[in-house]
Amino acid sequence: APKKGAVAPGFELDSLDGNASYQVGGARDKALIVNFWASWCGPCDLEAPDLVSLYDQYKGKVDLYAVNATNFDKLRNAREFVKEKGFSFPVLTDAEGKAGSAYKVHYYPTSFIIDRNGKIAERIEGVIPIEKWKQYLDQVTQS
Repeated sequence: APKKGAVAPGFELDSLDGNASYQVGGARDKALIVNFWASWCGPCDLEAPDLVSLYDQYKGKVDLYAVNATNFDKLRNAREFVKEKGFSFPVLTDAEGKAGSAYKVHYYPTSFIIDRNGKIAERIEGVIPIEKWKQYLDQVTQS
């Protein structure tokens, strides 16, 4: 599985609304959180408010892409979840499960913090306290 310090696997996915395409992989101008989730996932439901808060707090320093496990989910349910939780960051659909496979995601939520050089700074399986998120994000935004 992609571990801390490894080069983040590249992928390109469409947004949930179908209006845009997003790429992951390679150097970027800011750090990136890639969060793999599903609408039926209880822990994802618990984590959602923290992701919204972190995105608002770190806007301009960190991008966040929420990758829906569309191969295990229903688009209608994903759209309802996003609306209910107030996600303002890009939500991507992994209809064929290629991104999830590349990142060896076996549990939801699983998140990756990718630094500006395109390397994995952290792999986070499950829900962690928001303070721990902030500690990880402070590390990648100050380097």
